[in-house]
Amino acid sequence: MPELRLLALIARSPHRVALARRAGPESFFPLLDRLERDGLVSSRGDRVHLTRRGKSELALWRLLGLAVVRARAS
Repeated sequence: MPELRLLALIARSPHRVALARRAGPESFFPLLDRLERDGLVSSRGDRVHLTRRGKSELALWRLLGLAVVRARAS
């Protein structure tokens, strides 16, 4: 599972168990650890939250995605 997809999932549903079910626990936990090391998410108990840096990273990728879609449409 790509990091960007997991960031988007965390933004919608920060509950750790629900995230692991959607992402698959074998890929979720190593990726979550990497995102925490990179400072994109923080976890407390059973919740995972995007940090300020994680929110800006997700917003940047969404803007880039919109730009690509618009460029293809024109």
